[in-house]
Amino acid sequence: MFPDAIGYNHLTGGFNQDALKQILKFSQLGNVSWCEALNGNRVIKTNTSQMIELHNRACQILSENIPDNAHPRDIIVGIEEYLSKNVKYDYAALKTGKIHTEESILGTRMKIGQKTGTNSAYNALILNSCVCQGYTRGMQYLLKLKGIDSHDVDCYAGKDTTNMSSLKGETIYSTYTLPQDGYHSIICIDDFDRLYDDPCWNACLYQQGDKSMPWLLRTKSEISEDHTLSFEERDTENDHLNQSRNLIESSIKSNALFRARRTRLGSLGTTKMKMKEQVKGQILEGDIEL
Repeated sequence: MFPDAIGYNHLTGGFNQDALKQILKFSQLGNVSWCEALNGNRVIKTNTSQMIELHNRACQILSENIPDNAHPRDIIVGIEEYLSKNVKYDYAALKTGKIHTEESILGTRMKIGQKTGTNSAYNALILNSCVCQGYTRGMQYLLKLKGIDSHDVDCYAGKDTTNMSSLKGETIYSTYTLPQDGYHSIICIDDFDRLYDDPCWNACLYQQGDKSMPWLLRTKSEISEDHTLSFEERDTENDHLNQSRNLIESSIKSNALFRARRTRLGSLGTTKMKMKEQVKGQILEGDIEL
């Protein structure tokens, strides 16, 4: 909700400074917090300072990885590749009550962040570590800043043998046995043919050396080969809109050329790079003065 609350314009990166100042004013009084809904009716709260930190980091990630006028497919692929390269799965958090952990210099484990934080966009984009829902939340925020709507999808890991996400063969007597592999979270990109994406599995595979990102822009039938979608996905019909791997590979190459050019310009020390130009959409210190 933060981009909406400040009137963020995904085309220009502008926002309503008066709205931001009102938010900051009430935040100083302790009357503002930002709630991120998680699975299992849980909520994680973030203060305004953390939201601005998250927002600014998200703007920086997009600036460094996605061209301004990129095709929606290039945007989605670029975000996915960034998460796959940079965000680690927080295995330790599974044993510590969903609290983000990282190794200290002395080799002991430190607890960082709040309970259930490892499921959040904040952990994904700021701490570069999360579990499955953190990947989807982080990706949703990045997509939103580019004007692409999406939603989090509750599912279970494992091939869909239930047809739970369709009406196929259902009667009033139908019952469903859920897979045993456990709860999982993926993302549905509403503004791109409602195709599905599993940034968590893609990242884990990518960091093991396989950079193909096979669970990227999948149709309902394709994603259901190893995911059991929830009842909420019943109205999705997109099997005729599959994305060829050639198109996805083309987007990967396009984004790589953009990053290479951007790096080359930076190394040459161009005037544009030397100037500490504000990244599009970021909130400056001057914007938060009351």
